[in-house]
Amino acid sequence: PIYVWDECGNRDFCIVNLRLIDNMGVGEGRVSGQMTTENGDYIENVETRLMTDDPAYPISHMTNEFGEYAFDNTPFFRDYSVSAYKDGDYLNGVSTLDLVFIQKHILGQLIFESPYQMIAADVNNDKMITAMDLIDLRKLILGVHNEFPNTNSWKFINKSQDLTIDNAWDYLESIQISDLQDNMLNEDFMGIKVGDVNGSVDLFGNDQDEEQLKPVSLSFTDREVKKGELVSINLKSG
Repeated sequence: PIYVWDECGNRDFCIVNLRLIDNMGVGEGRVSGQMTTENGDYIENVETRLMTDDPAYPISHMTNEFGEYAFDNTPFFRDYSVSAYKDGDYLNGVSTLDLVFIQKHILGQLIFESPYQMIAADVNNDKMITAMDLIDLRKLILGVHNEFPNTNSWKFINKSQDLTIDNAWDYLESIQISDLQDNMLNEDFMGIKVGDVNGSVDLFGNDQDEEQLKPVSLSFTDREVKKGELVSINLKSG
């Protein structure tokens, strides 16, 4: 690589900038950032993708234990898109307590305070919070489904966005970089575990033992009832 000087044409006041270029005359920079939850926890093993209009792309990088990713030797003077992907472990952080919170939000009894809670509650990925989200989440918890039909288990949102409750659905799941000419070192994402509105996801495997992950089988005695009759059902596990 060689160094070149960029100079302005004004002789009275000129800003001089030292710029590194490679032997083909195209500089290279670094695109990097971090994946964290709303609670500030690092998210490891997130597949981060860098895309541009070149046959060699997209290229991927997995985040490290601190949720960090980096793309070095990224050619200047191109437009790039950064996105992130993580799936699986759907039940991690998801419980009947999340069902209760979502139901109370729908009924207006407990309104979410964070746009990221809104996004987490949108289980069917239609940018609304309705009874349909409760149905999909309940099916996951009961073992009817082992994944969500319309979304991955994680969403990664451009952290630089100024999201509020009022504009929560305007979120972007990518970071756009136009005409890269310098290092971009703070291209951060907010990670949201879908269905986990109370932020209880365990990123370190401390609470996900085999006993907790065993499905629960419920049984009850079938019987006929009359319209308007008040009945109680005794559920048994086993």
